[in-house]
Amino acid sequence: MADVGSEVQVAQSAALLRLQAGRARAASIAPYLAAALFALRPRETPAVQTMAVTPAYELYWSSDFVATLDVEQCAAVFIHEVSHLLRHHSRRGAALGITGETSRLWNIACDMAINSDLRDMGLDLPAGVFTEDLGVRARLSAEDIFRLLTSKGSDALHMVGVADCGSGVGGGRRSWEEETVAAVGIEIGEVIARRVAHAIVAENTVVTAGRGEEDFGTKEGRASSGAVPGAWLLWAERVCENRIDWRKQLAKLTRRALVRQGLTDYTSSKLARREAEPFLLSSLAGVAPVRCVAVVDTSASIDERELASALTELAGLVRALGGQPIDVVLCDTEANVVRRVVDPWTIELRGGGGTDLRVGIVAAAELRPAADLIVVVTDGITPWPVAPPVANRRAIYLAVLLASAPDPPPFIWTVSIPGAAANEVWPDMAAVGRPFPVS
Repeated sequence: MADVGSEVQVAQSAALLRLQAGRARAASIAPYLAAALFALRPRETPAVQTMAVTPAYELYWSSDFVATLDVEQCAAVFIHEVSHLLRHHSRRGAALGITGETSRLWNIACDMAINSDLRDMGLDLPAGVFTEDLGVRARLSAEDIFRLLTSKGSDALHMVGVADCGSGVGGGRRSWEEETVAAVGIEIGEVIARRVAHAIVAENTVVTAGRGEEDFGTKEGRASSGAVPGAWLLWAERVCENRIDWRKQLAKLTRRALVRQGLTDYTSSKLARREAEPFLLSSLAGVAPVRCVAVVDTSASIDERELASALTELAGLVRALGGQPIDVVLCDTEANVVRRVVDPWTIELRGGGGTDLRVGIVAAAELRPAADLIVVVTDGITPWPVAPPVANRRAIYLAVLLASAPDPPPFIWTVSIPGAAANEVWPDMAAVGRPFPVS
């Protein structure tokens, strides 16, 4: 007679293999979601009936449920669950005042918003609800769907099954969720969402390379022709827009450098005889290669959204430099140098302690070849050096302040973008369909 315990163990092992295969397949279907998919930390539990997630990127899953899925369906469920996190459904639910009493309707509203995109991707969902179930064909945001469900009162409850996607959707921590810190390190949450957005834009660029401008003259046109669903692409392009016009900022700093050096003629022919000067401007139309070092504040006072904004600005800076690599100094109270960075989103973030950016600024000044421009990205909660470091007095120093803070010392130029992470947009809030009129 077969040992029952052994059979259960074999079934659980088979379910785990199916789960792993499903995640790998999901990353194959949507490689731009890989950063989020592989950030999930699976925890098997009989307390959930399907799969559920938390804002800390924990994935609770039922081995009995996964055993009923094939690999394609498992992949679809993975993408569904991670979409809750990327769309910040928990945060948005809190903004609506979602509680345990209303969390079921909010969950189904979020599911409907997600499933429309999954269907566009051709995914095989094991089960799902769609806005058509409400008699609405337009693409709606989760908020509008929730209001529509609420307006239907008890008639809407028959649509709500027993499945619960967890606190990653909203409504507070569930009884079966382990007590964990909301943010497990500085690489979660908003940073992961920005990395996914960056990957989506990069993926679409590869897919559309070599195709005519007539096909991609507008964002809506690009959204309908790439490898990613239109709503995801529109969201990603919005997320990846840096707040600073770095080409304009670099040109301004160049002019300041030239004035400081006593130059008044900005033509290329004039500057060709001054090759030793750090900044070169070609008829004020663009900026020639500049040796740049970025100091990034990774202290505990920087939250995920501010850190994501910092990486977004660095990506914009690299683009403005024509893709030229920059050196990056990660700093809390200690400095860690990363050389020749062309994609800031690939940096392994370190830090989380106190703040003393003087250490990072000195480290940047000591790098060789010497930097022409040293950019410090911070919330401003740090002691500042009173003068340029002796190791590099000739560089221009620029502080990018992500929050309201006292001005740095006079030798540091300042750009303030307080509230840099305040304007948020999600895939199901993109202008894909006509908004539902809420009375």
